[in-house]
Amino acid sequence: MTRRVSTALFAVVLLASACSSGSASSGTAAPPASPAPAVSSAGPSSAAPPASSPAAAPSAQPTNIVDPDDAPSAQVAAQADQACVSFTNKFASNFRACFAYVANASLMARLPCYMWCTSTNATWSGDAQHHLQARYEGAALSFIEGQIKGWPVPDQLTVDPPFVTVQSVAISADGQTATLQTTETWSVRGTGGTKLFAEQDAHHTITMVKRPAHVFDKWVVSNIA
Repeated sequence: MTRRVSTALFAVVLLASACSSGSASSGTAAPPASPAPAVSSAGPSSAAPPASSPAAAPSAQPTNIVDPDDAPSAQVAAQADQACVSFTNKFASNFRACFAYVANASLMARLPCYMWCTSTNATWSGDAQHHLQARYEGAALSFIEGQIKGWPVPDQLTVDPPFVTVQSVAISADGQTATLQTTETWSVRGTGGTKLFAEQDAHHTITMVKRPAHVFDKWVVSNIA
């Protein structure tokens, strides 16, 4: 039940339109999206002033903080479908776990947290942290939360879209656990290009577990090794 998947993933989720409503984590296939350029987490030029200012209470969160339990945008779904193209049965657990790791966990939860979890705006940072917790738990959640401690505020961060390949997905006999073999490149830099988190083609063993969701069970990342 293991197949090889290899594709470059560029996180267009950051500049994508707000994702459509829904709760399934598998999404619908869409034409491949064009790669996105490097993204700064400073936010749109029309962003509200810092939270300490009386005018800082935003009426809406940044459009790149989207609920990872919602259906992904067309661009994100296309990226994940392309990554998981070797799994022909989109209702099978191996496809759903692959899609959930690429779209819901990596692009819709971990990446936005790197961009916004250190914001002084309580609404923006709170949403980013809440969504991270929706797709990561246990050791995996602690790992990411430990990474961002001490990072500067978003306008002093440059977060590059990740480059991820998924080599294989193995599902346990009871169907409750998935083990993914991945190779990942991440880059987060501070002011002056200071490296805060950087890995190049790093191999990881990802453990995912099924958890109850709105309608269907969802895959949540429990360990990154």
